[in-house]
Amino acid sequence: MDEKTTTPPSSWSFFEKLSIHDRIKRDKPRRRNNGGGNSSTSGESSGDNDSIERLTISDKIRRDKPSRRRGGSISSCSDDSASHDETSATISSASSGSFVHSYQKRSLPERSQYVAVDCEMVGGISGTSLCARVVLVDWKGRTLLDTCVAPVEPVEDYRTYVSGITEEDLVGAPSLMRVQQQVLDLLEGKILVGHALINDLEALRIQHPWHMQRDTATYPPFMRNVTSQDGQSLLLPRKLKELVHEKLGDKKFQSGVHDPIEDAMGALNLYKQHRPRWEACVQSNMKKSQQEQAFMLRQQQHFYYMQQMLPMGF
Repeated sequence: MDEKTTTPPSSWSFFEKLSIHDRIKRDKPRRRNNGGGNSSTSGESSGDNDSIERLTISDKIRRDKPSRRRGGSISSCSDDSASHDETSATISSASSGSFVHSYQKRSLPERSQYVAVDCEMVGGISGTSLCARVVLVDWKGRTLLDTCVAPVEPVEDYRTYVSGITEEDLVGAPSLMRVQQQVLDLLEGKILVGHALINDLEALRIQHPWHMQRDTATYPPFMRNVTSQDGQSLLLPRKLKELVHEKLGDKKFQSGVHDPIEDAMGALNLYKQHRPRWEACVQSNMKKSQQEQAFMLRQQQHFYYMQQMLPMGF
């Protein structure tokens, strides 16, 4: 019977009244297109409907699943993942979309805290080295202080071939006490960098906290390892010229008479090259020192306690 010309009797059920086209249109799942609207076509089989339904589910999973960039970074996060990221501290918020390490980078002192020093010495009649010139430079190599120093005793050897100091240079030079105060003012709260700082501080007759010193002569990676006659391994300091030639590749360093500005900058540049590792060593040594001080304090308190208890018959 032709469906187009025959009128269905009133006794037919609801499903029998529907045309084939209406049945396909009813049973076919709606698929969301790129524009967000619904698209439907007629005349497709039930197998096509199943494939469209599976494709719709996979599209939904792909849409909701966060895409991962190379290197483990997250480009987008869902609401559930964003709430988890707040506690994990390894992924940033969904708005930033960048990867954040939970590792905290070690903080380094400010560059304005560094001062490099170098002193030129002359020989006194007592055989000691006397400070004849002192130079202080900052992180950028700007000269903070450059002055000669009047010797505290008669000079026996000016060591001009090394120090470049002559007798005329020391005529009318400021006293050591005056220079001391200038140096102390510039070094207050600063990290002192230099080579063989013990010699410079002794010649200036000043002190500086050990944890605020960065000495290229006593930094273990810069020292040479030698074996003594009894088989013990020893670390000995190396010359500044040798370190600059090897570590910095500056073959013209100290090619003639010593320049204290050049020497101070040489030590500072060596420190800059190893700054993060060097600061880590200082922090480790400070922690050990604090532990040792705490142990000694407990020992002293225990000794004092025992002294108080012994007269009482305990």
